[in-house]
Amino acid sequence: MLSIPFPGSPRPRVALAIIFAMRGFLVGSWIARIPAIADHLDVSRSELGSVLIAGAIGALVAFQVTAPRIASWGTARSIAIFGPLWVLTMPLALLSPEPALFFATLLLFGFMNGTVDVALNAQAVEIERQVGKPVLSSMHGMFSVGALGGTATGGVLAALSVAIQSQFLVTGVLVAATWLLLTRNLVPDEAMAASPTVQRQRRVFSIGPRVLWPLGAIAFCCGLMEESLADWGALFLSQDLGTNPGTAALGYTIFSCTMLVGRLFGDPLVRRAGPVAILRGGAALGSAGMLLGVLVNTPWSFLMTFGLVGLGFSTIIPIVYRAAGSTPGIPRAEGVAAVATACYAAFLVGPPMMGFVSDLLSLRVAFLGVGLFVTIVITLAPAVVRPAVAPVAEPFTEDGLVPEAAPVAS
Repeated sequence: MLSIPFPGSPRPRVALAIIFAMRGFLVGSWIARIPAIADHLDVSRSELGSVLIAGAIGALVAFQVTAPRIASWGTARSIAIFGPLWVLTMPLALLSPEPALFFATLLLFGFMNGTVDVALNAQAVEIERQVGKPVLSSMHGMFSVGALGGTATGGVLAALSVAIQSQFLVTGVLVAATWLLLTRNLVPDEAMAASPTVQRQRRVFSIGPRVLWPLGAIAFCCGLMEESLADWGALFLSQDLGTNPGTAALGYTIFSCTMLVGRLFGDPLVRRAGPVAILRGGAALGSAGMLLGVLVNTPWSFLMTFGLVGLGFSTIIPIVYRAAGSTPGIPRAEGVAAVATACYAAFLVGPPMMGFVSDLLSLRVAFLGVGLFVTIVITLAPAVVRPAVAPVAEPFTEDGLVPEAAPVAS
């Protein structure tokens, strides 16, 4: 049965699903207008890449700085405050007349985006606890729906030569107003203090409590696989396999569509098979898809790679966020932020690593290495159900749900 968040669900699920979709719409619109952003700034491709990395840097800073604050403020309040601010920093960045100022505003944009990312996923974990069923995968599916809609809308507006500043100013005001109205329906968080062990391990710019490192490793592998395909897949199809530009662009569309399908079906699959089985199966499918593409080494085999990786990896991040946000003795926002840090780190490490291996050996070898490396996820899969900090309630039941864990006693 298709797992869309609306039927038979309370208002918090509906509200959060719409917010996820709106966030996806804005991200998709932004991606579609990157060529116009390059024209606005009058920069080369390499200069544009150096500027756009500011968003990821800002998000990484947010994961470290704001996660403890989200835990004390509450996720609903944080979403209400930082969501509209994030939305309105988009047109602010696009009003910047030169690359240096754009970089600075994009740092702010990334910081707001990282804060919103943590708060939204932590709120989804809290809703899961209250409704008694997994919803996180379908929430990410709604993000994907919004992203596809935003990409299509951005493409149409680009064809109509609509100015990017006008597009994001009008869209930003409408989305910010709707966002504020929807946050009134979100649920308050149940207080969950950090355990003494976690408090001792807190430090600025850390990689999170040790108990979350296996989950962070899974998130890193997932981010590395996704970013490798996103940044280098079309290039491999066009330059190494000799396809035309239309076929090369088709790859990421296939990836997005199969990931959307996997996310919308992910929650009922987790309930039936359990998170470990779904995680292992998805990682195996994605890794096999990557190895198939580079070993057969034809355009159609690599297009299959996009589809298999999108489907296999579609549920991994939701499962990992759920486990991190339900770890005993760790506030939800801090758990989500820790694994998100690992995922975003892969976004930063992946592109230069792929480029280095590609220059040294070949892009085909680089993809082969990624396909073999992410098989680590299969070994680490039990981390999503293993009791985490101390002898407390199991973080997952047999059907893959996440009951509330009591704070750990000192």
